[in-house]
Amino acid sequence: GTASSGADFEPLGTQLTFPVGVSQLDVPVVPLDDPVVEAPETIRVILISAEGGKLGPEAAADFVLEDNDGNVEFAAVHYRVLEDVGEMVVTVQRSGDLSAPTSVDYATTAGTADPVMDFTSVTGTVSFAAGEDTQTLRVPIVDDSLVEPEETFGLRLLNPAGGAPLGGQNNAQVTIADND
Repeated sequence: GTASSGADFEPLGTQLTFPVGVSQLDVPVVPLDDPVVEAPETIRVILISAEGGKLGPEAAADFVLEDNDGNVEFAAVHYRVLEDVGEMVVTVQRSGDLSAPTSVDYATTAGTADPVMDFTSVTGTVSFAAGEDTQTLRVPIVDDSLVEPEETFGLRLLNPAGGAPLGGQNNAQVTIADND
């Protein structure tokens, strides 16, 4: 199959032993959870030989591992705004199973932009209702009359709740371009 032993499921043994009088055994296939969003993968279990017995027509079985992961992350990792924008809007997205509510905290982080003179430092929580895959957060941008080079600050997602882990785009950089 397409799934990897040891990465996607616990390695299977190489031998089954049937006790006397037993004609059927279960082969336990134990999936391994990981935070990677993946397409469904397959596992194929094949019986090769039967010492002291004979294999029937059903000597192979296929299983499908459905991914249970989704994630919460920024829609982009780089944002650029003019300092006279007033307020920037940032999209946070989630993927995977949307049937349950989830949330994630966010915060601005230090950069070359001043958190009082250039933007308003914010923290908060973005909440997704069941079925929702996008939400937005807002960061006030301060327009000053100074002629200055571009300045930056960061955005960070943290503390996901509700079963969706952070995706790879959990940090973003914002560039504020001067308009003076």
